[in-house]
Amino acid sequence: MKSIWDIAPLCDASEAFVEHYQRRACRRVAYTSDGQLCSADLEEFVHQTCVVDSLIICRFADTVLVMAFTPIIGTLIYLLDRNSKRVLLIRRDARPADDHYGKFNGLGGKLELDESVAFGARREVQEEAGIAMTSLILRGTVSWSNFGPKSEEWLGFIFLSDEWEGEPLSANEEGSLVWIELKRLLDACNQNSAVRAAANLPMWAGDRHFVPLVFDDDPRQFHGAMPYDNERPLNWSFERI
Repeated sequence: MKSIWDIAPLCDASEAFVEHYQRRACRRVAYTSDGQLCSADLEEFVHQTCVVDSLIICRFADTVLVMAFTPIIGTLIYLLDRNSKRVLLIRRDARPADDHYGKFNGLGGKLELDESVAFGARREVQEEAGIAMTSLILRGTVSWSNFGPKSEEWLGFIFLSDEWEGEPLSANEEGSLVWIELKRLLDACNQNSAVRAAANLPMWAGDRHFVPLVFDDDPRQFHGAMPYDNERPLNWSFERI
């Protein structure tokens, strides 16, 4: 397999860069039985795709082009009823063509032009659940690369809310709104695959790494990075500050 270093001198810089980026998005790598990337495969993946700390650095003859991480900015909000110890999730079951179809997730979406992440989070919950949050706690951020069928780059701001005004809707145009016991949600994130299967809560495979951090007792925010290959997370790293 040729790397960008091999093809760069042979064609226009921008064309070579696009070709490499498309090839990187489509590349598949081997996994171990527990779904984690082997260390050898990870080293090869990093070498072939030239990924270094969210930058793609490519040399074209005497020119070095740097493509920064330019993600879609999004919000993800988990509403927790502390009395019943349940979490409001959306099951994306309204549109079969939806990239998230069949999966459970928090509420949220893309940030709109000229709005803050806090305003965007409040707007999304108002639109999706019909309620007005009166508490909003930023628990952390996650950066995703090559995420989903469209191989998108995302930077997500993850919030927890435990107070709001109004009664949540039962559904919206994206799917059903469902109250899920917090224990079941955490079981769906368990390292033990049998426990996850028993929870029967389909989610994106990488969510199980950061969702428990949303609900734990550590007051610090978490800030993580999770490269994907379509629907499979390749790695997960984070720090708390």
